[in-house]
Amino acid sequence: MKVSIIGSGNMAQGIASRFVAGGHDVEVHSRDIARASAVMPEGVRVVESGSLLADIFIMTGHYGDEAKAIAETYGAQVSGKVMVDITNPLDFPTMTYIAADDSSGAHDVAALFAGVRIVKAFNTVFADVLQKGSVNGAPIDVFVASDDVEAKSAVTELVNTSGMRALDAGGLEMARVLEHIELAHLKLQGQIDGNFSTALQIVAA
Repeated sequence: MKVSIIGSGNMAQGIASRFVAGGHDVEVHSRDIARASAVMPEGVRVVESGSLLADIFIMTGHYGDEAKAIAETYGAQVSGKVMVDITNPLDFPTMTYIAADDSSGAHDVAALFAGVRIVKAFNTVFADVLQKGSVNGAPIDVFVASDDVEAKSAVTELVNTSGMRALDAGGLEMARVLEHIELAHLKLQGQIDGNFSTALQIVAA
């Protein structure tokens, strides 16, 4: 598959590494070509922010102002495309959830991009885990939620063919649940000396 990743931070690097390992055609959009080229895995094509070519794109900017800025750049190009939202709507200094009671980060981000086919995924996976590529020898679990059956199927295939395991979490209403799960995951790091290198896995007893 051809995939566009918007952003070149740690999560973008981790996701790109998995997609390249799966043999996918990956382009990363960045405002700093030199920096992005230096940190991205071999096989990733780094392009300047602006023109979105792939039918599936990953929005790796943070919830809030970064997402709004990305929407201003790409909003006119996204209608009909599948967008994977990896955000968590959190106030990190206080570690509190900030989306409205009747919404979620995924719903708020989707509202910025007219006509996009929204899929929630990767918000419960740390960048370090993605870079490592597995969890104690097992594939990384990626929870996927969307109301769009075809879009969810496409993202599920992308995840599974990249050496990870996609788990269907249900409709987009589950995005709020997944975001709260990740909030708990983040809060536990200090208690277990996790150093943001832990993973959420579904395992059989």
